[in-house]
Order: sequence, then C-alpha cells, then structure tokens
Amino acid sequence: MIKNRWLLLIGIIFVAATLRSPLTAVGPMINEIKETLAINDTLAGFLTTIPLIIFGLVSPFVSKVVNRLGMSQTIFYAILLLVVGLIIRVSGGIGIFMLGTILMGIAIAISNVTLPSYVKWAFPLQIGLATGIYSTTMNLTAGFGAGASYPLYEMSDLGIKLSLGFWVVFAVIAAIIWLPQLTGKIETRESLYVIR
Repeated sequence: MIKNRWLLLIGIIFVAATLRSPLTAVGPMINEIKETLAINDTLAGFLTTIPLIIFGLVSPFVSKVVNRLGMSQTIFYAILLLVVGLIIRVSGGIGIFMLGTILMGIAIAISNVTLPSYVKWAFPLQIGLATGIYSTTMNLTAGFGAGASYPLYEMSDLGIKLSLGFWVVFAVIAAIIWLPQLTGKIETRESLYVIR
C-alpha cells in the first residue's frame, strides 16, 4: 500500500539523486584522491572501476533479495547501505576507501535494478512521466556530482572528505522520506513480475 504518492515521488527523486553523483564525483577528484591516499595511477584507476565490477556481480541476485523483502524494503536497506558506504569511503586510508566504494557499489547496484521496477509498479498509469522524472534526476545529479566535487574540495580543509562525503546528505534525506513506504504490505509478487 502506497501511503502518499507525492511523498513517494519525492522519495524516488532523492533516491535517484544518489545513484550517479557519488560515482561521477570521483573522476574530477582523482589527482586529489591520489595525493590524499598516497596511491599510484593504477590503483587510482581501479577505484573508478570497482563500482562497475560490483554492478555486474550483484545485479543478477537482486531479484532474490526483492523476493524476500519486497521492493520498498529492498530500496530502503540499499539507501542505508549507501549511507554507510559513503561515510566509510572518506573515513580512512586506501583500504577503508576501497571498502566504502564496494559497499557503495552494492547499494547502488541494488537500487539500479529495483527503483525503475518500483516506479512502474507504483505509478502504473503514469509510467512515462514517473520514469522521465527518475531518469532526469539521475542524469542531472550525475552532472552535478562531477561539477561540484572540486568546488566542494576547495571549500574547506576537509578536502576529499567533504567532496566525496557530501552526497550522503541526499541519501539520508531519501531514507527519511522513504520511511512511510515501509509500513504497507510487502509487494513481493508484483515486484518480481515487474523486475522480470
């Protein structure tokens, strides 16, 4: 049961805003990341590849998670995992950075598969409009992530902690807005039908 469609749409927008910006923020910052973490070019390049590898590994198994939890719960837990991953990514050295990137990649992979299906399920009569809003948000924030990362880096002494950690704000807001969707029924059968 969908509690409030307008609130849900806002939640979808904020979730979509988290699916690309944490990734696109890395590219413009790669030299600063190398300097901060004291790593070479090869390892720095691998950092941008990790999420893509994770997407390929995790995506085939998402339907099994949805079958167990339902789409609303799956998306919510993916958002929480993203929050954790974003915080961990900027909390230490290269090992911690890679761990956070892996967790972030898993979270985004889950939402990449589940959110479009949820949009179709939640807005069956407005699929085109809802999908357009979701896609546009994702693309706009991808550009915003790339464009804002260096200005954020220069804004304070926090450096890459602020530049790469800033995007957790969107994820926290998305999690809060998504909470009402957890009190309804678990839409397992419908979700599996849409995902397949």
